Amino acid sequence: MPMWPDITDKATETQLAALDAFLASVRAGEIPERYDLTPNWDTRFSMARSECTKRGMWAIVDKAWTKDLADWIGKRTVLEAMAGAGWLAKALTAHGIDILATDDYTWDGQQGGMSVSFRRGQPVEHADAVGAARLYDDRDILL
Repeated sequence: MPMWPDITDKATETQLAALDAFLASVRAGEIPERYDLTPNWDTRFSMARSECTKRGMWAIVDKAWTKDLADWIGKRTVLEAMAGAGWLAKALTAHGIDILATDDYTWDGQQGGMSVSFRRGQPVEHADAVGAARLYDDRDILL
């Protein structure tokens, strides 16, 4: 019996439909409702992750888990350093959070990434992480 599960298994039609819906939201510059897909070895999941990073979405952001994060943040103010294209800031802003996103854009154009002008997240101020933390030291939370 093999030690590893068969990595040639294909995604189910339900998984692929959910993946398509997730990607449609990302391509439209919108925060997806939920990402509850378990990645498998199907190349489409790898391509989806690549599509996200091309748009500066370094973490998988959706409305469900960011709502829980927003509830935890409450009325406190947030500085997000190394925000990429601002997807997390966009989601938290939609939940009513006062968040300022910053990034130094050293990733921009890397790994086949889209240019800054193509990004569709929240506006992101150009600043390195240390400089942003010093400049906005009045923020309650640093992400």
